[in-house]
Amino acid sequence: MVKRFVRYSLANRSKTLVALAALLLTSLVGVVLFAGMALAREGRATIEVVFRNIQIMVNGERLAIPAGSEPFIYQGRIYVPLGLVAGAVGKPVTWDGPNFTVHIGRRPEGVFLSSHRAFFSENIELAYDEEAGMAIAGTRYSNGISIRRFWQHPQGRAVFRLNAEFTRMRGLIGFDDNHPYASERNIFFYGDGRRLHTATIRPGELPQTVDIDLTGVVLLSIVNDNREVNFHATRRQEGFYTVNLVQFRLIP
Repeated sequence: MVKRFVRYSLANRSKTLVALAALLLTSLVGVVLFAGMALAREGRATIEVVFRNIQIMVNGERLAIPAGSEPFIYQGRIYVPLGLVAGAVGKPVTWDGPNFTVHIGRRPEGVFLSSHRAFFSENIELAYDEEAGMAIAGTRYSNGISIRRFWQHPQGRAVFRLNAEFTRMRGLIGFDDNHPYASERNIFFYGDGRRLHTATIRPGELPQTVDIDLTGVVLLSIVNDNREVNFHATRRQEGFYTVNLVQFRLIP
């Protein structure tokens, strides 16, 4: 169970709440019923919230709100307990701690590619999940694989052993925001030596969706081949660029 750390102040009939970024599933912080927040945030902050005895109505019936789970107002938006509301409409809520993800309803099947560490790589540097510090088009990701590619080598690749255990792979791919001057790249996905998919990515663009049939694939290779594209001035400036494969899920 995720713990909550709360400090109250009665000044001006408001209360001060100290929240950790990990407070998601059972707390009131971090989940609201509105869209438009593109940039994920991490860390710790002290915020002032206002309680107004807010009621929650579901299909015309008042929802019973347990003590300690009262909705509140923060910066003009109303925050409500996610588990309470989702339960009222028949949707289970689960918390994926290692990936800092809340699942509402059916939890996606399969496992992440990042849990299958590459058993072979050449001319690249790999980083996984939190340690990679991945961001694409302003959005940060905590699950995935960061591939740092060096210009001086014509080809770099990473090989994963799948042993024909999966039928599909889905995820997002894009340039890391730390390298905005990289040029267009082709990333190739091979299954047992056969090309399965080509993703052409450009700096600053939103991540692309990748959906690949892996039926019968024993060895998955991810290849970046500099011989198929033109060099860019970044070669003289940085010497490398970084591609992120985020939320890649292997489905049995």
